[in-house]
Amino acid sequence: MLYRYIVHLLVFSWWHYAIAAGICVLTLLVFRKKPACDRWALALLLAYVYLVIAGTILDRPLQKEPVWHLRPFWSYGSRRQRINIILNLLMFVPVGFLGGALIGWKIIPWAARFSFGIEIVQLVTWRGSYDVDDLINNTASAILGFLLFLLFRRITKKPDPCVLTPE
Repeated sequence: MLYRYIVHLLVFSWWHYAIAAGICVLTLLVFRKKPACDRWALALLLAYVYLVIAGTILDRPLQKEPVWHLRPFWSYGSRRQRINIILNLLMFVPVGFLGGALIGWKIIPWAARFSFGIEIVQLVTWRGSYDVDDLINNTASAILGFLLFLLFRRITKKPDPCVLTPE
């Protein structure tokens, strides 16, 4: 069941993938004087951020009224919400990993702000629900991604394998 749900989430309109690819190519061209690691991390991060926005806002159907859940951890007691919890715990791992490569630990507050922005837009546009649990899960996911980046850095024994530096 989880597999079908993930596949359903990844089946965007073809043009979302085209836009993400365009963002990737444009970023690589604009930052062509930066080290390759920086360029690729930034290009993949921006493309992924666009796909997150597409999946959480742009491809969501309009609801009949705004929905919000302000009580933390309300969904943890619901069997029906388990898949949503797992996906939210995984969704920001690439943000934490790639952002960690670019700006270090500062990616965590940025990821939290990004998640908050998604929730606000969902509430205002009635495309999804404002959910405190999503904020918690997405931020935890970014932290997990950043920790994976630190583990990767330790395994590869490179102090800063990819950090944007001024020219």
